[in-house]
Amino acid sequence: MQTQKDHSNQTQALNFDSLKVDLVVKQNSCSEKEDNNSETASSKSAKECSLNSETQDVHAIKYKMSKAKERCMAYFRSLHSHLQVLSKDDLKGTRIEHGFKRAFMSLFGQDVDTFTRTMLLNVDQLQKQLDKDEFQEDGSMTAFWVVNNQFQKFIDSKFTLDYDSQMTDTYFVEYTGIEVQHFRDTLLQHLGNVKKSVAERTRHQKQL
Repeated sequence: MQTQKDHSNQTQALNFDSLKVDLVVKQNSCSEKEDNNSETASSKSAKECSLNSETQDVHAIKYKMSKAKERCMAYFRSLHSHLQVLSKDDLKGTRIEHGFKRAFMSLFGQDVDTFTRTMLLNVDQLQKQLDKDEFQEDGSMTAFWVVNNQFQKFIDSKFTLDYDSQMTDTYFVEYTGIEVQHFRDTLLQHLGNVKKSVAERTRHQKQL
């Protein structure tokens, strides 16, 4: 009888231990699920943060590109305004225009009418390239160099203080209102600003 009781107690103890093991396993399983869920939520949150950060970076770059375009077009307008002094309809047929044509041929090595017609076409092409919604580095730089190269002879020419040069400057000033040296220096400044602004836009575009 005692043996049966002991056996019964052992069986109950085993069953109790088995229940404890099952409980521990279930608790561990739940804990693992919670850990997995936590890791999934954390991973999802990290991905969302990363996407938000990338989106913010893209918006920041696009904003810089927009501002760079505004500066570029402002520089272009300054260049365009500066070049317009080479063509004045209100002075056509006057003594001042006649003197200017002589001065222009001496400075640029080409008659003013042919030069300015070509210049206006080249400047128009440059404006179209710079003002495109989708900025194109190659097209913009090609159009820039066409304008720049047209003035290269004038830029490279040396202005002396002999009588002919003084008369050339006088005729040039009468027509344009600007001395030859000042016109050249300002032209170089405007061309340099346009070139740098194209490089800036290129740099921002490559960051996307």
